[in-house]
Order: sequence, then structure tokens, then C-alpha cells
Amino acid sequence: MLGENFDIHSGGQDLRFPHHDNEIAQAEAYYNTGKNWVNYFIHSGHLTISGCKMSKSLKNFITIRKALEDYSSRQLRFAFLAHGWTETLDYSPNTMNTALSYEKTFREFFLNTADTLRRCLNMNGEKPPRSRLCDQLRKWSEDDHKLNEDFLIAVNKVDAALCDNFDTRTTLNAMAALIKECNKRKDIDLILLKDIAHYIKHILSSFGAKFDEIDLEGLFANQSQQYNIVTDKAPVATNQDYAMKYVDTLAKFRADVRKTCKSGDAQQGIKQILALCDSLRDQILPGLSVRLEDRESLCCPDVPYVVKFVDAETLARERALNEKREQEKQLKAETQRMDQLKLQQQREEKAKLHPSEMFRNQTDKYSAFDANGIPTHDSAGKEISKSALKKLQRLYAEQEIRYKKYMDSKGEKV
Repeated sequence: MLGENFDIHSGGQDLRFPHHDNEIAQAEAYYNTGKNWVNYFIHSGHLTISGCKMSKSLKNFITIRKALEDYSSRQLRFAFLAHGWTETLDYSPNTMNTALSYEKTFREFFLNTADTLRRCLNMNGEKPPRSRLCDQLRKWSEDDHKLNEDFLIAVNKVDAALCDNFDTRTTLNAMAALIKECNKRKDIDLILLKDIAHYIKHILSSFGAKFDEIDLEGLFANQSQQYNIVTDKAPVATNQDYAMKYVDTLAKFRADVRKTCKSGDAQQGIKQILALCDSLRDQILPGLSVRLEDRESLCCPDVPYVVKFVDAETLARERALNEKREQEKQLKAETQRMDQLKLQQQREEKAKLHPSEMFRNQTDKYSAFDANGIPTHDSAGKEISKSALKKLQRLYAEQEIRYKKYMDSKGEKV
């Protein structure tokens, strides 16, 4: 027994009436306290599968274990967060594509932020590190002030959305809009960027959509540990086994480039080197949990690439998804090619037909024809009307043109 009063009771929208009304009536009659049995009733939307209500009796359902074979738990959470809890959620490719889009927006923002922090804090050893707090602080630009205003507006929108019936979809959209504002700016104050990323990550973590594999706080707080502050030199790696796989990859790539350059054919060598670069980016580095992205743009000439450390499982899912899309693209192209070939064959078969023969086999429509094969009487023996005859003559003239073109292509005279 739940007792004479409790705070929250829940169920699906279909249980609102008469099930829950009946439950309230029975419970309040039984306890007879004169007070409400339940303080708050919440009714959630249904879960459907490709437009049909999910029901065990209809065998129209999918288990969580099965869903996790196709999508990660975080992606499934984004699917739910993108819908109001009172709305129907349709588990379908379109819904999951939306969830994947949300996940990509946030993941890429965190990865880009991590790359920006590494660059601006000079953690790649190219320059002395900005390890002191005074090196990280700067006077805000006008863009920084505007972005900070956008940040505060987004925080208020998130707060209002969550207070308004736990509106997670508006929350996601508010944070995605803030990310869009960040992406517009080439140069952002590091502390402001970190605060924005930390806030978004905190909200998503409270929803269970965590991105713990991207350690922004560790990058920002521990950059001084990457260097010897006194000498401004990077320390020797303590884990040689971990570093060795990256060194091996670099050494092999260098060896392949040297071999290509010594081949003698400069033009062919350039193509081969570019192919090696693409192979390094697309095939080798993903195996090391690294995603390397080219960023060749006029607005960021000093940032020709972005390095993103992504867990192997995510990269494997991305690779599988890309392969699936490529297969679908090839299948679609092949289907279009076959349809085009079929249409071309139909046109050719139609063009082969002599104009005088195009109506003669339509005996279910016509019974008499003139010298050119144009119908003069219908199947009932009635004379063809002038308007109908005019249409038939136009079709005859069009076929004459097609037939002549076909014969010309074969080098034969009409």
C-alpha cells in the first residue's frame, strides 16, 4: 500500500482516464481523509516504433540491449532529451538522426575547445608555455563582451526552460545556439571559453549525457605539468610504450614520404604524398584514437588543422556509420544508373519503331488506318474526330523525328 497520501504518481497518457481517475476514487474512498490522495500526477507520452504504438502484445517493440547495438547510451539519451516528456517519442531513423546531430554539435564543440586550449596554452612545445595565470588573462574585446552577454542569456533560457515543465528540448537548443555563437569567433578569451564549455558540459552531465572522455578541466588546470617551467622545455615522456605507437606512426609516414620523393617522378610523387596524408588522417590515426581534421580557410590561416582525441568506440561507430552511408549512396547511385539505363532502353525501343507501325497494333482502340498508318476509325467503326485525329498526327510526327534520329545514329537512310 502506498499510504493515505504521497507526492508524485505517474503513468502513460492513455492511463489518465479512466484508470487513474478510478484509482484516485478508490484510494480516497478507502482512506476517507478528505484530502487529496496524490499531490501531483504526471502523464508521459507514448513510445512508438516508426509511427506505431510500442506494444508487447503487438510484438512491436525493441529492447534496450538491441537499441544499444545500433546506438550508444548517450545517443539514446539525446533522443529522449530532444522531446518533451509529455510528447510521443517515435523511435525511428529520423528521430535518431536528430539525436546524432545534437550529440555531434556538443561533442565537436568540446573537441574544438580542447584543441584551442592546447594551441593557446602552447602545449605542443612550439613556444614557451603560458603557464602563469597572468599570461592567460587579457582585456576582453568587444566580441568577448558580446559573447559573455550571449552566455548569460543562454543560462537564463536554460533555467526558464527547465523550470517550465522540464523542457529539455528548449534547453538543448539554447546551448546549441550558444555554441553557434562561439563557432563564429576566431579569437575567444580562454577563461570565457572554458566557462562556457564547463557550463554546457555540467548541464549535459546532469541529464546523463556525459562527455567524460574529453577532459577540458584537466587541460586548462594542468598545462603547467606538461612542461618544465624553469627551462620552458617539454619533459621526457615517462611512458615510452604509450608514446612509441605515435612515434612509430610518424617514423613510418616519414619513411613513406622519403621513398616517394626519391621515386623521380615529381608530378606523380605529389599525388602519392597527398594520398599518404589522406591515409594517415583517415586510416591510421583513427586507430590511435585521434581524429585529424583539415581546416584550410582564409579566416584561420594560422590554424591549418585540428587534433581531436576521440575514444576508439566512438571512432568505430563513426566509421561504421560513414561506411553505411557510403554503401547507401552507392546503392542509390546504382539504382539511378539502372533506372536511367532502363529508360534509355525504352526510348531506344520506342525510337526503333517505324511511324507507320506505332498505331497498327492497337486494335483494341482502332479498326481502320490510312496509308501512313494513322487511325481513321475507332474499334467500333466510328470515324475519328478531327481533334483526336490532330493529336494522332502530332504523335506520328514526333515518332518520325525519333525514328529518323535513330536511323541516322546507325548510319542508315530512312
